[in-house]
Amino acid sequence: MLIMNLIVLAFCLFMVIWWGTQGFFSSLLQLVIVITASACTFGLWEPLMMSFLIKTQPLYSRGVSFMALFIIFMVIFRAVFDGAVRQNVHFNQVVNHIGGGICGFLLGVITAGMMILGLSFLPVSASLIGYQPFIVGPDGKVTEQGSLWLPVDRWTSSFFNTLSGGSFATDTPLRDYSPDLYQESSLFRMRNDPNSSLVVIPGSVEVEHIYVAQAPVPGLNNELATGLGAAATGSQTNLFAVQTKWSKVAGTYDGDSTLRVPPAQVRLVVRNNSDGTSELASPIAFSYLDIGDNFRYFHACDTDQASAYDNNDSADITWFFSVPSDRVPTFFMARLTRVALPDFEPNVGALVGLLGGTKAQAPVVDTKGNLVEPPKAQDMLHVSSEIPMSPRSKNATNGTFEYDDEDGTAMIRGKGDMRPPEGVIPKSVQVTHIKTPKQQACVQYRFDRPRARSLLGAAVAAAASLDGLWIEDNLGNQYQPIGYAWVKDNNMNLEVSIDPEIPIKSMREFPSASMREGETLYVYFFVNRGVRITKVYAGKKNVEAVALDIPDK
Repeated sequence: MLIMNLIVLAFCLFMVIWWGTQGFFSSLLQLVIVITASACTFGLWEPLMMSFLIKTQPLYSRGVSFMALFIIFMVIFRAVFDGAVRQNVHFNQVVNHIGGGICGFLLGVITAGMMILGLSFLPVSASLIGYQPFIVGPDGKVTEQGSLWLPVDRWTSSFFNTLSGGSFATDTPLRDYSPDLYQESSLFRMRNDPNSSLVVIPGSVEVEHIYVAQAPVPGLNNELATGLGAAATGSQTNLFAVQTKWSKVAGTYDGDSTLRVPPAQVRLVVRNNSDGTSELASPIAFSYLDIGDNFRYFHACDTDQASAYDNNDSADITWFFSVPSDRVPTFFMARLTRVALPDFEPNVGALVGLLGGTKAQAPVVDTKGNLVEPPKAQDMLHVSSEIPMSPRSKNATNGTFEYDDEDGTAMIRGKGDMRPPEGVIPKSVQVTHIKTPKQQACVQYRFDRPRARSLLGAAVAAAASLDGLWIEDNLGNQYQPIGYAWVKDNNMNLEVSIDPEIPIKSMREFPSASMREGETLYVYFFVNRGVRITKVYAGKKNVEAVALDIPDK
């Protein structure tokens, strides 16, 4: 952030000195030009962008159109003023220096603020030359981590928000339609995957229903109520469920035809009934309907990795917002694109149903239509430290991996992708298994897609908290997963996340929501030797009895 601070400070200082020498009248005219050009930019920016630019250059349309309009309007108004005002107005030297310096400072603030806002709308990293005013914390909440020494972007956004409700007021004021452009410009670049989309193509997202229930919400079990927090159990708040449909359109979906929407890219614009101001509300949870499993999965927005996924032609995603009772939603905002809301429906039953776990899972049948009993945990649990599709090559990885010095084929920990090798793998670079402590054994728990989506996904929907997956032995000892290996991309690639020192504590850390048909997830546990594994837990209430003997040596 130091570099950005120095750039802004130097620019504003230059503007003070320069316009202080140009005189009060010249600097005042330039200030009027900049304010007028900025106001016109805010007024025409979205119509220009949404009409055709976003369809041709979706990623760059927002930032480029903003900065281009600002520069064009400044040039036009400068030429108009130069032609209309041919004479200068003379003031004494003190007024010229002081008045010119003050106008120069305001010019520096607005000009720098407009340019930073414009640059923030470009598809760059979340950090803009080290400047990142907002971050997604470990708890999933967007928090402000610090502003510039001269917060020109915040001042500029607030100034024109105020003008839009005053002397520059229109039927569609900026303060009601983009109530916090300063925060929105930072939210624009927030995404979990650096290759995922940042925009929504007009018409590809619609709100089908919006349900509302006053807290405390009836009909919730204790786990769901705990997961939703004050939104479900408190007072003076309303819980809104915004059911959205996302259509598969290039630009809205990513290049691999998958939709990835982190909560930071979704907001609800709400208006305060007492003073008429508008603000942004963040989602507290979301649920999505898996068409293949015929099951609705619930996820609380309580981690920085939470994200809605879907690779079908359309995605049914419901977003939940906790809104104070004196505020009313006016727009749904998807990746800064506003979507109109239908009339509110005070239907508590429909809202509770959209939280997840209300759709019966489709039965599994064979090719002849006979009902197939789903595999039990007993059949999926084995004593094995082997990596799927081994051997893999140390030279065909993308990520961070650590291997054992004595047994070169053993992985100690790793996080990343292991690509399929080309040709024969020399033994010196082979990786075949996970290094296991001598006093322990490694247990492998295999999930196919239906079981992963059903057991892990349904348990998350039922628990609505950070409950995890663990196994228990006959002595009452419980063991958490040390990691997983995910066989994906038509059994070609292997995604690994193994770290014995940092066990997996939440089922939301598993990629069950992203698994496709035919993919397999292997979960690993380190357990004591000479015991019998007797239970498998997926959340506190989902328990399966098993019997797996662990050898003494």
